[in-house]
Amino acid sequence: TLRVESGENVQVVSHSFTMAQLAHYLSLRMLNDVTDKTMLPGNYDFELLLTREMPSPSDMTDAVRDQLGLRLQLQKASSDVLIIDTAAQPSGN
Repeated sequence: TLRVESGENVQVVSHSFTMAQLAHYLSLRMLNDVTDKTMLPGNYDFELLLTREMPSPSDMTDAVRDQLGLRLQLQKASSDVLIIDTAAQPSGN
């Protein structure tokens, strides 16, 4: 389960999250892909206190390192991209 409390600060509390689930959550918060490369099995409880509603990526990286002891490392990676070059209004049947 995940509980997020807002206010002056944002407190994220997780119960029984895998590292992959944490990476997915961080991807959503940082608007950037985060991949779990820890190879740590099992589920974890954690608390993460953020100083504002939408922290910058560097603030998020610092908070994860300082509070959770995990390092987020920027790496270049290839990914699939879908390109839509035209769009048309469907015709009525």
